[in-house]
Amino acid sequence: IDSILDFWCIFLFGYAKENIVKGVRIDTFASIVRQEQAFFDQSNTGDLISRLTSDCGEMAGDPTWFFRFSVEAAVRITGISTYMILRSPFLGLCTVGIVPVVGVINKLYGDWLAKNAQAVQNSLAEATTSAHESLACIQTVITSASEEHECEKYTKKVNTMYALNIRQMIATGIYFMVVSTFLINTCVQAALLLL
Repeated sequence: IDSILDFWCIFLFGYAKENIVKGVRIDTFASIVRQEQAFFDQSNTGDLISRLTSDCGEMAGDPTWFFRFSVEAAVRITGISTYMILRSPFLGLCTVGIVPVVGVINKLYGDWLAKNAQAVQNSLAEATTSAHESLACIQTVITSASEEHECEKYTKKVNTMYALNIRQMIATGIYFMVVSTFLINTCVQAALLLL
């Protein structure tokens, strides 16, 4: 039953995410093309393309991921907690005591993740803009022999995004190490065995 529910959970939330991404992309593009000429004079095409392709997917993906895991966690916590409390009220209540601690850690991690994700998206937009500007004016770049300068400029933007993504992977690894492995799988189970 758990395996079947896992499939439907992943599929249905993935399906919802793709529908949201599709709608956001269509609406964003429609909004962009309806702007006045002054908007396009002030905006960079590469930045607009990056926002349309990457940001739309991220914007819809993050809330869907958060909602999916929130629903899954709520159902699991409620079901497992009820079973444990009915089975052994003392041990069940001791186990449920970790929930507020995990909740606080989740809130801190979520806030940090949102800020880092925004920085990643901004750096991706800057890299896309840099590449678009260079390629759109490739004749000028070749004529002025500034290929190396353009490569260095683009490399710097990509390296910034890379560093932010690496930082996010490290934070995610630490989060799962602390919450899942250490607190839940080690501390809670050791406390239960001790009790």
